Amino acid sequence: MTILGIDLGRSVGYAVERDGKLLASGTKVLGGTTLPEHLSDWLCWLRAIVERHGVDVIAYEQPLSPPRYARLSALLPIHEEAVLLLLAHRSGLRATCAPPPTIKKALTGSGRAKKPDMIEAAARVWDLTPNSPHHADALGVLTWAMGVEA
Repeated sequence: MTILGIDLGRSVGYAVERDGKLLASGTKVLGGTTLPEHLSDWLCWLRAIVERHGVDVIAYEQPLSPPRYARLSALLPIHEEAVLLLLAHRSGLRATCAPPPTIKKALTGSGRAKKPDMIEAAARVWDLTPNSPHHADALGVLTWAMGVEA
């Protein structure tokens, strides 16, 4: 089984694993100056990584509900989640998510971990240096998903 762990946002953290081996991971900065352009870039990138690695499960950190008058950057993860769910449904993939405290606890042992704690734990667990906090969060999502999907 191949699992893709995702940290949603303009800078997407991602990590792909199969049979305990990390196949790919990093941070992808998405383009687009308008919401439709951004979501189109997101869909193309997501579809390509799913197809390239033969992903079976897409796991992601549940987006937080933005305040009533949130900026577009706060709404992006919610729109990205909708595109992710549509792609998963149409491709016959399982999509699963967990709230941030659950992801943090899976990687660090504490649901209140801060960004530096996530980066340090990701480096220790995965034996690599995350290239961004988003990358570390994606490795946390992947760690959580591997436990749930096992």
